[in-house]
Amino acid sequence: MSTTPYQHYSASTFTVDESVGYLLRQIAGIMGGIVDERMAAHGLTDAQWKPLLILSQGKCQTAAELARVACCDAGAVTRLLDRIEGKGLIQRTRSQADRRVVNLELTDDGRQTAA
Repeated sequence: MSTTPYQHYSASTFTVDESVGYLLRQIAGIMGGIVDERMAAHGLTDAQWKPLLILSQGKCQTAAELARVACCDAGAVTRLLDRIEGKGLIQRTRSQADRRVVNLELTDDGRQTAA
């Protein structure tokens, strides 16, 4: 008798609250809440802290790259970066090589906050 890798799931017995995807999303939500609590002392949210960490580790240089790395919508990333820039933690600078590209850089305060 052969088994398929997805034999656990069937239409007649499937419940959302037992699916791996649902449980992973629940864990991510709980972790985000914990990070929110800890970042509140720095005036940040979980969503605002992540780009600072990613930028500080050199994982990306542009908003488009950040959206890919963080698995976020580019429009949402732009709004998020607006808020972080308003706090003086990042700055946007035009690329000298390609004027269409806007690079992201941590400010001194941004580097301190990310640390």
